[in-house]
Amino acid sequence: MNRTTTGAHARARTDLPPTASHRPPLCEMSPQEVGAWIQATRRALEQKKARELVYLDPRADRGIHTPTDDAFEQDQRLEADLRAMLDEKEASL
Repeated sequence: MNRTTTGAHARARTDLPPTASHRPPLCEMSPQEVGAWIQATRRALEQKKARELVYLDPRADRGIHTPTDDAFEQDQRLEADLRAMLDEKEASL
């Protein structure tokens, strides 16, 4: 199935943090720039976590569990670790 992207999905998202390929290396950023990137990245991780829980929680309530659920649950642990790393980096600025 060939899908085309239109409307809001076709526009560039300006609320997302720049990725490593679209931002200077952290060592070349000012502490203020790193702090802003950390905050934006943390928000994006929290939004991802919320989306995953909207998917996982009702399925768990209904007793449904698939390999996709396992992957999302693993992602939740990884995201928690990444948020902790961002907190540590922010504290060191």
